[in-house]
Amino acid sequence: MRITIDASSLLPPRTGVGNYTLYLVRNLLLGDTVNQYNLLLNSLRRTDDSGLGLLGGSNVSVKRVYLPGPLLHASWKRLQWPPIDWLAGEADVVHAPATILPPMRHGKLLVTLHDCYFMVRPEECHALGGLYMRETLPKRLRTCAAVICVSDFTRREALRFFDLDPRRVHVVPSGVDLDIFRPIQDGDMLGKIRAKYDLPSEFLLTVATLEPRKNLDGLCRAYARLREIMSDPPRLVCVGGKGFQVEKIRRVGEDLRLGDGVRFLGFVDHGDLPAIYNLALMTVIPSLYEGFGLPVLEAMACGAPVLASDAEALRETGGDAAAYTEATDPAQMAEAMRSLILSDSRRRELRAKGLDLVKEFTWRETARRTLGIYETARKG
Repeated sequence: MRITIDASSLLPPRTGVGNYTLYLVRNLLLGDTVNQYNLLLNSLRRTDDSGLGLLGGSNVSVKRVYLPGPLLHASWKRLQWPPIDWLAGEADVVHAPATILPPMRHGKLLVTLHDCYFMVRPEECHALGGLYMRETLPKRLRTCAAVICVSDFTRREALRFFDLDPRRVHVVPSGVDLDIFRPIQDGDMLGKIRAKYDLPSEFLLTVATLEPRKNLDGLCRAYARLREIMSDPPRLVCVGGKGFQVEKIRRVGEDLRLGDGVRFLGFVDHGDLPAIYNLALMTVIPSLYEGFGLPVLEAMACGAPVLASDAEALRETGGDAAAYTEATDPAQMAEAMRSLILSDSRRRELRAKGLDLVKEFTWRETARRTLGIYETARKG
């Protein structure tokens, strides 16, 4: 079977979708030496494809293209050209893991649907991201041989918003790399990361792209409330690159006069993230909407207790290994943070449960199930 994957999103710097693509591709190539893989890597500006850890072999071909991504996607949308076969070679199956559907001349098209936020709140989506998907997916999803959803919640959303055959909509959860995201005992390494980012001795951590649905403005309001009900709480450290409507989030922090109580580190080296999770007193995931919740698993794998919002997908991912709070109630979120800060026993309990839970989410299993869907789609 000839398999083409538009793997462009794995080029650094990566967000959650890019990491999904990277780990999926790595584990497909690690476990499958029979089928032929064509990997399309396209970006005009993101040219650093070193250190990706992709396995080279006789069954792997990397097609490096240097076209402006927005221009290519606009051409795919309006002209249905150029077909991905022309860029990456002919294939029996084409997978779009970043949910940007390419035109193609031959073969079966598959897509990963990470969430449906672009259907829920389009006004909070970027023109080159969620709005692009809103304009293209409703028409083209029905042409896909298979739709891979990262959670049961996302599958329900897909069936709610799109006229899809339920038999072609599959759930394959994402995984977490337990070789990278793990408890770290090396004090020197942790000390270097603490010094590199000037991290305080105790801090609360959140990891999210700065955009409305991540609810960082709500977290800032909750942190302001925490400072009212608790004397000298740990600082709040926010890790994540700039997304959409980022200035709104920064203005909230300024209006609340949080000062150095909240620090925005921006995008950090992916290799440093496990140590930052390890150093955190706990990780707070306050999202209004998620399709899966990879930071929940990453934090748990590093032994960081997790306080998450009650978004359906986060509850589905975290189970009873996380504590939960109402996303839109800053007072409740502040009290939940205070309770965990003051309870060593509760944090130890969540740490133990989290380390056990993450064993169920492996990228090898994600790749195995995805390959099975490729095979079924080709035959269908």
